[in-house]
Amino acid sequence: MNQNPLNTVRIFGQCYRLAKKRPFIPRPQQTGAVLAISLVILVLLTIIGISAAQFTGLEEKMAGNLRDRNLAFQAAETALREAEEKTADLLPCPIAQNLGLVGFYAYNDAPIIDDSPGNVWSTAGKALTALANLEGSTKTAQPQYIIQCITSAAGGSSVYRITARGTGGTTDAVVTLQSVFER
Repeated sequence: MNQNPLNTVRIFGQCYRLAKKRPFIPRPQQTGAVLAISLVILVLLTIIGISAAQFTGLEEKMAGNLRDRNLAFQAAETALREAEEKTADLLPCPIAQNLGLVGFYAYNDAPIIDDSPGNVWSTAGKALTALANLEGSTKTAQPQYIIQCITSAAGGSSVYRITARGTGGTTDAVVTLQSVFER
């Protein structure tokens, strides 16, 4: 067998062919650019994740506040309807004004309706408390209302302004409603 002695090696009687030498091709120096780029992408993804978590928390707070406001609105609406039903039992305005009923006021004697200290809602005996209870609600206080006699209309009917106040799940969620009602 005609073998080139430079390309073969004999080990324990076996002849092995050596691989041909490949020409040397110089590789460019690695600078670690992939590492730097991947770290920048990782930082960007972290920032996006943190922003998404904060946004989700904000949406959760907004949903909770909306729920509290809806509870407050429902409580005020319930008090308003109860007051409208109560006006059926009232005497006409001029007679009822002289009785000194709790929560009933003449138009010119109406209390200040706001949330300042000492207002009609926080002072005992100035507003009526609604008896109705909303099912499944966790409101902080029972809804309240006052009835103001505006005028006595022709035919023995009277015109009333009813103001109702309801609170939701927290004391910060307050809704005040008014209606003008003729009975």
